[in-house]
Amino acid sequence: MNGLEIIDEKDPTLTDKLLRREPRENAYIEIHNTIARAPINQISKDDIDAILAGHKISAAAAKSRLTSIYADVLKHYVKDFRLSEEETQQLGHLRDILSLDPADTGHIHAAVIYPIFQNAVRNAVFDDKLTNEEESWLNEIAQGLTIPDEFVPQLYTSIVQPYIQWRLNSAISDGKLSPDEERELAEISKSLKTTVGFSEGTHAVLERARYLWRLESGELPRANTGLYLKRNEFCSAYVAATHHEMRTVTTGVKYSGYSQSSTTLGMRYRSGSIRTQRITENVLQQLDSGTLYFTNMRLLFDGSQRSTEMPLRNIIGATFYSDGMLIERDSGKDQTFLFTGDVEALQLIFDTLMTNYRR
Repeated sequence: MNGLEIIDEKDPTLTDKLLRREPRENAYIEIHNTIARAPINQISKDDIDAILAGHKISAAAAKSRLTSIYADVLKHYVKDFRLSEEETQQLGHLRDILSLDPADTGHIHAAVIYPIFQNAVRNAVFDDKLTNEEESWLNEIAQGLTIPDEFVPQLYTSIVQPYIQWRLNSAISDGKLSPDEERELAEISKSLKTTVGFSEGTHAVLERARYLWRLESGELPRANTGLYLKRNEFCSAYVAATHHEMRTVTTGVKYSGYSQSSTTLGMRYRSGSIRTQRITENVLQQLDSGTLYFTNMRLLFDGSQRSTEMPLRNIIGATFYSDGMLIERDSGKDQTFLFTGDVEALQLIFDTLMTNYRR
């Protein structure tokens, strides 16, 4: 009865037998079984107090266990998504006979009932829309569970906003956000009858995702550099960089060859032949520092010592790294430029420049 099953009492331990006492746990089992056997309205506060007194347990010490019993009864009552007037009255009586405060049971109701409504919201919006029938169903559940009207919008939003945030994160998982994806998100928000507020940081992420999508789609920005450019030439990006080139340097000398020794007049002499071998290695050496410009005709490095121009027609490949790029040319040595900044955006710009040039 009341959602509780009869529980067998615990056998006394050796200590309990020596002290001639019943296990304290049996007090709570007895209260549990009392509520499981009889209608709640037929149980009095004196019945509960007598059980606790018989085991020498104060109401304060028993509070957490009695609270758990109350929660179990409440969970049973709300299985059908509603609390009837009779059930509400019985819960009020149960609270009184268990000597629980309204504040205590209020927290229990929130912990038990609110997740039921939130789960109903989750089931209603999983298909990205909230129909009028679903909205009416949710209102009926909220009323049936006696959720205060002022809490219903908060509980609804607590599910819908994280859901829309999850949909947004999925859309920009590739770092880009297309107009179609953004339009779909707006339609979902409208259908779910909510407006999601994004933080300043999230707005910055969205703006960058839109920017990267435009770059990937072939939309090139025009940067105002003040450079003298050729006819029909424009600059799409520039970045402070250092210019490097792989150089062969000597790191040591190795000696080898045949020799023999002899002693004359108390002095030791060595004779033979000796060969030397230079030990070298390739080292990336910095040549200059300045600004690297990306135009639709060339890469132009304006250094503090001199300028270096690499026409796009002479570039056969490029490899981007987290801190720069390596340019492969059809003749001459490869060129390396190290820089910091939005490398992903610069790579998209360079790829589009090369694609457009080769068409």
